[in-house]
Amino acid sequence: MSLIKPKLLMEGESEAVSPRKNTASTSSEFVSESGSLEEADASPDDEVNEMMFKLQQELSFLQRRAVHLAERPYLYFGVSLLMSMILSVIGMVAGEFTVSVDQTGWLSRGTMISERHAQYILSYHNREKLHQDETGEVWDDLLNNIQPGWESSVRRRLSAKVEEHLDTQVESSDFYRKLQNARSSSVLESCDLSWYGIRMLGGRHLWPVWKVKDGAEPHDVFLSQDTFLDLCHSEEKTQSVLEDNGLCFGCGDNGCLPPYSIIFYARLTVPNGLYNDCETLAADWVTYNNENPDFQNELYDCVDDLKTSYDFTRDGLNLPSTCSNHFAPTLIDTKFDASNPLTYTSSIFATKIDDDSIQLLFDNVHKFDKGTERIEAAYDTKREHFVQLEINRVLFTDMVLATGSAVITTIAIFTHTRSPLLSVVGLLQISLSFPLAYFVYTFVFGLTFFPFLNFIGVFILFALGADDVFVAVDKWKNARIELGLDAETTEVAARALPDAALAMFLTSLTTAVAFFGTAVCPVAPILCFAVFCGLLILTTYVMCILMVFPALCIYDKAATLTQKMKESEEEAKEHNDTRFRRESFIRRQMACFHELIHFYRYGLLVLILGVFALCAAFASRMEIPTSSDVRMLRPKNEFEKSNEWRQNLLIEELQKETGTSVFVMWGVKPADTGKHSDPSSFTQLVLDRSFQPSQTANQIYLLDFCERIFQTDFADAIKNETCIMKQFDSWLQSQVDADQKDQVYMKYCNNAIAVPVPPKDFDACMTKWSQEYQKDWVLSLDGQVTIMFFRFRGRVRYDSPFSELKSEWHLIEDWFENERSHVAPSGVNQMYFTSDDYWWYDTSASMISTAYVGAGIAIAIAASVIFLTSLSFMLTLFSTIAISYVLFSVTAGLVALGWTMGFLEAICFSILIGISCDFVIHFTHAYALLPGDVDRSTRTKTAVVEMGPSILAAAFTTVAAAVIMLFTSLIFFVKFATILLSTIIQTTVASFFIFLVIADIFGPSKPASFVKSLWSMVKGSEEASNSAPSDEESSHLSIVESK
Repeated sequence: MSLIKPKLLMEGESEAVSPRKNTASTSSEFVSESGSLEEADASPDDEVNEMMFKLQQELSFLQRRAVHLAERPYLYFGVSLLMSMILSVIGMVAGEFTVSVDQTGWLSRGTMISERHAQYILSYHNREKLHQDETGEVWDDLLNNIQPGWESSVRRRLSAKVEEHLDTQVESSDFYRKLQNARSSSVLESCDLSWYGIRMLGGRHLWPVWKVKDGAEPHDVFLSQDTFLDLCHSEEKTQSVLEDNGLCFGCGDNGCLPPYSIIFYARLTVPNGLYNDCETLAADWVTYNNENPDFQNELYDCVDDLKTSYDFTRDGLNLPSTCSNHFAPTLIDTKFDASNPLTYTSSIFATKIDDDSIQLLFDNVHKFDKGTERIEAAYDTKREHFVQLEINRVLFTDMVLATGSAVITTIAIFTHTRSPLLSVVGLLQISLSFPLAYFVYTFVFGLTFFPFLNFIGVFILFALGADDVFVAVDKWKNARIELGLDAETTEVAARALPDAALAMFLTSLTTAVAFFGTAVCPVAPILCFAVFCGLLILTTYVMCILMVFPALCIYDKAATLTQKMKESEEEAKEHNDTRFRRESFIRRQMACFHELIHFYRYGLLVLILGVFALCAAFASRMEIPTSSDVRMLRPKNEFEKSNEWRQNLLIEELQKETGTSVFVMWGVKPADTGKHSDPSSFTQLVLDRSFQPSQTANQIYLLDFCERIFQTDFADAIKNETCIMKQFDSWLQSQVDADQKDQVYMKYCNNAIAVPVPPKDFDACMTKWSQEYQKDWVLSLDGQVTIMFFRFRGRVRYDSPFSELKSEWHLIEDWFENERSHVAPSGVNQMYFTSDDYWWYDTSASMISTAYVGAGIAIAIAASVIFLTSLSFMLTLFSTIAISYVLFSVTAGLVALGWTMGFLEAICFSILIGISCDFVIHFTHAYALLPGDVDRSTRTKTAVVEMGPSILAAAFTTVAAAVIMLFTSLIFFVKFATILLSTIIQTTVASFFIFLVIADIFGPSKPASFVKSLWSMVKGSEEASNSAPSDEESSHLSIVESK
């Protein structure tokens, strides 16, 4: 057993070794009178034990744990590795690790709007089953059991509900009747021409959009023979692929309907067009247009009438009379008129619509003709099935890129440590953090949904996990330098490990809290992502302590580090340079850097103020997006092009102008009883037992409700729809004068002549009437009217500007609130409205709100951590200024890139605020750690010399991970990488320039002095001298006492 004589380093020697004084407890430094470590003489066991006990008592708890770890590093490392591997296997196997790639869950849960819509989905989409339920089994199931996921009922991208508007209008439409004239042709004799209607517009068929290439001459699909011919040939080639693979239908067993397009329109227009090949058709089409100038003029009039007087919801396929035979607004773009040639058009192929066929279409999309030198095509369905399938495909490619982060991290760790052992252990602890975080995620937090978004955590894991390794290694090296080459490993551990553990804890805490703060988001993928990434940060921290710390002790005991430092010392002797003997190259560069900023500090301060003001001004220009639509693929992707080009078609503009279907409901309460973090768990049906429509006043109110709401600006009637009470009232009136009255009326309605029906007869009369005439917009349970539906047409859609959605929702909600509070009688005053579009608005609003809440939480925690560790209001202020610069500068950069604050950007911001605090916290901690009265320049130099190398290494690995993410295909990944890259660059600038310059000019020489003064004022000078922390103790409060 070796003993060490306790003695403080001499002041002069301390300054020679390091610009800072002792940072650990003075009792933990054991140095001989000559300044070097040496063994004490052997002594009797009782004397040894007494002295060792005394020395142990003088060490803090963390220092004693560090000494214990240093004495048994192999045991600690082995047990930690074994336990982590066991838990990892349990987590991945028993937790049934799977990644959800089906894009589910991207709508809010648990908010008022989402709970309203949840009940609407469950009741409205099951209304036929509920209406026909004679045994009560369906009602019992919906009321008592949580139903499975709702994603099959509500698509990720909300459609315009074409089917709802057109389903009663197809066979009676002029469009349909005109097409029937083509049946006389033998070419289409066996074909089902009814497809050219609602079925054609259903949204699941292959529907490519064609665009005339920029600069192509001539620039007109209608009048250019060459461009028209190119389109005809391209269509034929695609049709051939579809026929060869059995993916189309419509003309007998093996034949396929021709796609509806300008080509088909021309074939139905020119004489014998159905029989001509493409060359002949193109020539005849141009000739027909030239010989019939009125044809073009009529087409222009048709387009004008469509834009000015046509209502898609009201008129359906009954186009204005000025439109020629077989024309539809899918053929032209919104700008087409006499002065603007046709640039965009589309073709709708009669393809099969089952899921397997759509998958085959996607698999064969590379075989479809993409155009010529004059035109190009972008393929997809109207409902963007190919976008969803493409997201699933590229997701795995993006995941593979995560391995690039591992490679970069390994290289960076090895470069920084120059140790294969530490590099392997560092990579191992980072890798094990993933399954360990999943173990906690599954078995502690009880989360079962693991969205693809969680794999962003892999990039974050390798980037920030390396930061902990760098801090631990640098703290160890610094302690070895200060204690000398002959110090025991236990002494170095007592000095370095508690300091490293605290430094890592501070940054891990702020980053984890930033993620956990985002978990307030009511959108399942974001919530799960936030929780999982927060757990990754914490498990990485724990694993670094359990594995990297023992590895450092093993490495040091093996004398590898000591030998290298001795070699450096011998080299230094040759240079006769004392500082060279003690400082590494990077530390010397950091010292030189401090000299530069110290020399130019006042000029830099002026520059900082100017840049700060400029960034703040530009950041204030960040706007809310003009559309609530969210895209997930890069703009250059073919399927994204299809969506972008489709917006230029006239039919899209007409559909947008029709607004959306908004439902009003009575009889159900807003509720979502499922597990909000799991899209596969939906809700139960929750009835509003206060709904009593049978009372006379309530019947009158329900009857008049339709007229009342249609008098507002926000609601229009939907063609061929009448509210259920109006239908019921009309039926009653029709029975009064009917020669032969319905049996239902005679038996259950007590000769009621109109609404109101006598209350005692209302439920039975309306229930039996609804069952007799299949009126499933009123649902009854146990003979009582339980649920009612009503629908009107709103003015906005999900892709309307966010501000318009917000304004419209509040306008409608205010009207309904007034109805509930002041107009509707008790028993029918709990109605509410809902729609898919407003649910999507709620999702966007919730995510943006989450960003603000998460940002506030992250900044508050960062400020609290900085204050508690420094006990300095000034350092907290300096840090807040530096962090604010990061936020302003990153926002300004995104404004320059043309970004808006959509929900993806908002979520990225709230998460990255935690990351932006890390480097500043490291410098603040190092600045405040020096005990006693030390001038600000020395403190600043100590901070940059000791923490600068770690911060630069961490910045490099994070930047590398972000650069790798820039090559991913999903927009969320790319945006996250862009913000991450910008954040790391700006937080490096903020920490190395803004914080250090301000601290070098205004920093306190005694950071805790003001807090000590406040303590003295509260407790009194005598009590303060006994109980308040001293200057030296206060700088170590978080290391010793708070632990």
